[in-house]
Amino acid sequence: MTRPSVRLGAAVAALGLIVTGLGTAPAGAHQRDRGYSAEIRRASYGVPHITAANFASLGFGVGHVQAEDNICVIAETAVTVNGERSRWFGASGPTDANVRSDLFYRKAMADRTVERMLDGRRDGVHAPSDEIRDLVRGFAAGYNSYLREIGVAKLTDPACRGRAWVRPLTELDVWRTSWASMVRAGSAAMLDGIVAAAPPDAT
Repeated sequence: MTRPSVRLGAAVAALGLIVTGLGTAPAGAHQRDRGYSAEIRRASYGVPHITAANFASLGFGVGHVQAEDNICVIAETAVTVNGERSRWFGASGPTDANVRSDLFYRKAMADRTVERMLDGRRDGVHAPSDEIRDLVRGFAAGYNSYLREIGVAKLTDPACRGRAWVRPLTELDVWRTSWASMVRAGSAAMLDGIVAAAPPDAT
């Protein structure tokens, strides 16, 4: 894809991808890895501005700065959406919050909910768009690039430094997280009721 540099004024949540306009950001530090390249400049209050030649490298820049700022949050979110909270954070019993969470997300994984969302066309519309797919692919690459640079044992945040549950992201991890954000006010809000549902007594 050929187009002008894309500028991302990153007032972004963890794993959020928000393009704020087109243009050229002032000079900053370049991050390059495995075919991706992004210029990252932090303005006042540490807000990152990212310039890249295409959407994949734009996502790469976003993933890199989000890993710098929020790696523990992102890593724990990946654990959650893959239904692994009980494995890594423990559970006191079958009704523990981690168990309930795992059951909800494992059901979504078994149903291939996210994979079906990404597969093919709906009503003649290709969704998500190629640009968004490139952003997500780049995001995972940027996060993983930062993790390789620093190493789990040397992360600055003690909340996840040296933890075995901090691992590289896959594109599917990012898509699952995006899906979880979309359903948070819907089915996820009824997580306890869904997991605890039981057939009525025979009368």
